[in-house]
Amino acid sequence: MTNALSLFTLLFCATLGAGAALALALGECMGVRARAVKRTALAALFLFILGGSAAAFSFGRPELIFGVLRNPGTGLFREFASLGGALVLLLLYLVLTGRGALERTTKPAAALSGIAGTLAAVFAALSLYMPWRAGWHTLAMGLPALGWSISAGAAIFLLIADLEARREDFEEEGKNTLREGALRMITFAPLLPAFGLLIFLARLGWGEAPSDAPTAGRFLTGDLALPFWMGALLSGIICPALIARAIRRSVQSKAGKVRGIAAPALLLTVLAALGSAAFSWSVLKLGVPEWRFF
Repeated sequence: MTNALSLFTLLFCATLGAGAALALALGECMGVRARAVKRTALAALFLFILGGSAAAFSFGRPELIFGVLRNPGTGLFREFASLGGALVLLLLYLVLTGRGALERTTKPAAALSGIAGTLAAVFAALSLYMPWRAGWHTLAMGLPALGWSISAGAAIFLLIADLEARREDFEEEGKNTLREGALRMITFAPLLPAFGLLIFLARLGWGEAPSDAPTAGRFLTGDLALPFWMGALLSGIICPALIARAIRRSVQSKAGKVRGIAAPALLLTVLAALGSAAFSWSVLKLGVPEWRFF
């Protein structure tokens, strides 16, 4: 995918969709009411459709899309296949819940949807992978997307926990279990993309590369430093970690009350998607050759 705006939109929507799919799986396993998890599944479905549409429109002509689908060995094929798989599993889950299926059926469907949604976000980030091109030559570029998907999932699950805590018919023990699980995840999840970024930068700086073109240096101090530091690091990791810490301290100071944190949880979700999209945009620019005439 060579269209920067389409790639940014795809990663933004895919990360949000993966987070919603993971929150769906967590909510199904932790006893969240069917109405809430069904809305989460619908949100994930809409986001994947939106991201897939952005990816498809970037080709311009239908012939190019069919050409991609005829080549299963390419990263673009894996991108579209994973998006399609996530859509199918989410639709299956919605059909099962609509027909009143038992939990022993809906729980595996929700878990598979969460896994497929996460893989869709990772494969979207890996659509640029080319082992012969410096900057795009390592599969480690998919690790930050995995971390941001989990971070978005934890934030969306925290949002669900906050909404569920307002229910009058929800027993107190269930609220406490849901609350503690959401807060425990939100404490560490925003830091996961940092590990992926470190591995990716290490592979660029010290791993084998198809050429000696500068890659890691362009991220840290070069022409891509601003989008990398402001988009991926500040928006995607540092700010979410500080917000998560503030949420945790606020809950502890209010004797464990989890209400009133819907807005911070929503902000965490958007920042995770923004960090993932900004990082992939930077990776795209990293692999684009700079033409020099003199």
